[in-house]
Amino acid sequence: MLGTGNTSNVVVAKGYAVKRYHDRRAGESRKQFRSRVESEYLLLKSLDHPHVVAVAKFTTNWLGDTPKMYMELGKPNWWLNCQNKAEAMAQIVMAVVYLHHQGIAHRDLKLDNTVMVGGLVKLVDFAVATKAVPAVGLVGSASYVAPEQYTQISYLGAASDVWSVAMIFVRLFKVAPWWKSAHISDLVYQEYAGGGALPAPVPEWVAQALTIDPEQRPSMDTIASLVDPHAITDAH
Repeated sequence: MLGTGNTSNVVVAKGYAVKRYHDRRAGESRKQFRSRVESEYLLLKSLDHPHVVAVAKFTTNWLGDTPKMYMELGKPNWWLNCQNKAEAMAQIVMAVVYLHHQGIAHRDLKLDNTVMVGGLVKLVDFAVATKAVPAVGLVGSASYVAPEQYTQISYLGAASDVWSVAMIFVRLFKVAPWWKSAHISDLVYQEYAGGGALPAPVPEWVAQALTIDPEQRPSMDTIASLVDPHAITDAH
């Protein structure tokens, strides 16, 4: 098994990474279920970028149950033995820039939602991606989620992604100490939110991306202009 989550698991089959969706939610019709899970496939099918995972097909049984999405097969946990993390980080930035140009907020950006395919880092898992402005709902993984998701019903999905990209840097380069979640209950984050400094030195673009006010964060285009894959580690 390549991975498992709240709504699905991913296995290797016939040379593909196959996402197998879990059963219908309580009260969810078969039509609603298929529409919900197929939306991820249709979104990915509409995208074409070297750093976004490619999809091949979407299948169900004759009843419309047991849906599966077939994707190109990538290597998870690539960062554990990555020789050029700076270049990998730059590739992730380029992928998110592309998504935002398409009007899409991923909303679950994290290292575990990336794979390595033929030397290229690619984003996966678009289950909670949205074009809605504003975005609604607390989604994502705690250590990557932007603080406004904890305090607001609706928020700017793109700005939330910017925060998550910065947290990917923190995890990729093992910057420590750091908060476990950007929630006031976390004492490390609480100190930062109260006007303190970031827990550890980071490049300027990361510091800007971790601005608490989402409207003051730079766009992904701005971040891309600041990210030099040859200078990321030097700045850190």
